[in-house]
Amino acid sequence: MNGARLPVAPQLSTDGNLDVFIHRSAAPANVPLVGQHGGGPRLNVLGASMLVAVYSAIVHAHYPQMTGDQINQHVQLNIQPSVVRWVDAYGWLNYVRGANGVDLNNPHEKRILFERYVGAVFREHQWEGLYRWIDSLMYPARQAQA
Repeated sequence: MNGARLPVAPQLSTDGNLDVFIHRSAAPANVPLVGQHGGGPRLNVLGASMLVAVYSAIVHAHYPQMTGDQINQHVQLNIQPSVVRWVDAYGWLNYVRGANGVDLNNPHEKRILFERYVGAVFREHQWEGLYRWIDSLMYPARQAQA
């Protein structure tokens, strides 16, 4: 991350870690949803929406002069490369289990993994915890000054 120190990712419960790091291809079909998250696919849906929302809110806060269209364009251009960089920096691919025959280095796979983590962070740490973490990833120099 350009020499900046990677912020500690919010800690997840055991259920959260299992839902995030067991690959969707290994999840048994037709298993009732249990635990506080209800499974990785549910976290993925929640995380995908929350990632765009929090990323947009942070851009909005840091660049108040941007129009809505400019914020949307900034998010669309920068969110995917950021996610790939963050997943690589955390080394999370080393923790994924059950992804036999799946190319985890594919940017789409990294996005799914990150969205699941975001969904779990939102469920366990709410908006404030998610916002602080993503803000510190997006603007690490600002966090170092705080």
